[in-house]
Amino acid sequence: WELSDKESSAAFPGFTLDHSETVYEALVRASRARGVLMTSNAAGELVFSRAASTATDELVLGENLLTLDFEEDFRDRFSEYTVKGYARANGAEGDDIDAKSIVSRKGTATDSDVTRYRPMIIIADSKITAKDAQARALREQRRRLAKSITFEAEIDGWTRKDGQLWMPNLLVTIDASKYAIKTTELLVSKVTLILNDQDGLKTRVSLAPREGFLVPVESDRKNRKGGDSNGGIDALVEDYYRRHPEKTPPWKE
Repeated sequence: WELSDKESSAAFPGFTLDHSETVYEALVRASRARGVLMTSNAAGELVFSRAASTATDELVLGENLLTLDFEEDFRDRFSEYTVKGYARANGAEGDDIDAKSIVSRKGTATDSDVTRYRPMIIIADSKITAKDAQARALREQRRRLAKSITFEAEIDGWTRKDGQLWMPNLLVTIDASKYAIKTTELLVSKVTLILNDQDGLKTRVSLAPREGFLVPVESDRKNRKGGDSNGGIDALVEDYYRRHPEKTPPWKE
């Protein structure tokens, strides 16, 4: 665990596994909620961190950078991402609650690189706050950005200039005049260490824009009285019996 800030390190007030969800899928979901990246190290251990912000190495084509392949595909990118959802009122009888504030929860993120108007609308599958809707829209925009611009590079040797192995989540600069690229900062998303008779020691890395890995933190979903809620029917039933303590829930009879 390479994080110390309160938002990322805060304990979940409640965390429920989805049906048929694997351990990996649950960890990915939890990581996204806390705005962190989940990678692994050379020992096979899980590493939780944020996208690196300081470049550590320079890769120069023709020197330590042996080959570089570049691909740019905008087919899955949109000019605007809008997440729409709803929220439960949670008010007491007689409270003055605006219906619009309950049903009109949405967040929007834009991609300035997509100049043609091409919107994408995502409907939240559970209740959501305006902050979470905004975070999800931003995460979708950044995820698609990271997938649309990719570099595949082969580097001489297994280690960096400081003698450490190449690892995911390193920020590097690329100098490749063949592609009109000069001091472009990219994040290492995947690392493969290669050893064979023809090439000796080489490292193959996948690189993408750092912005695609900046994950916004989601807020913890709590109901009015501090309980956990996923917005489903169970939450509605629990809330009903919480507001009517004189009634006995079926599961306690």
